[in-house]
Amino acid sequence: MSTADLVVLNALDDLDTLLAEAVRRAGDGPDARVDRRIDAQARVLHAMVDSAVGTLIDDAVDAGKRVMDAADPAAPKLMLYVAQRNLLAAVRRYVRVMSLQQAA
Repeated sequence: MSTADLVVLNALDDLDTLLAEAVRRAGDGPDARVDRRIDAQARVLHAMVDSAVGTLIDDAVDAGKRVMDAADPAAPKLMLYVAQRNLLAAVRRYVRVMSLQQAA
């Protein structure tokens, strides 16, 4: 695995950490500080991947923000879980494809 692959995976891990913070704040209402940090990390990850993965980043970010804002966060938590699983699979696939292209 190349350094570039590790950078992408670390950026994803950083976003997951921030989304976990959103889950801890579930139902507490919007938090501008957390929103800004999530948005900033999403931009970092967006810069590293293609637009298809970028759409999944946006889905996960939106779901994370809904978790904080929802009066009953159960459904948004499930949506976030699904969005994170889809994003993880897409990033892993993206990294695998990029590694194969670099090796060729």
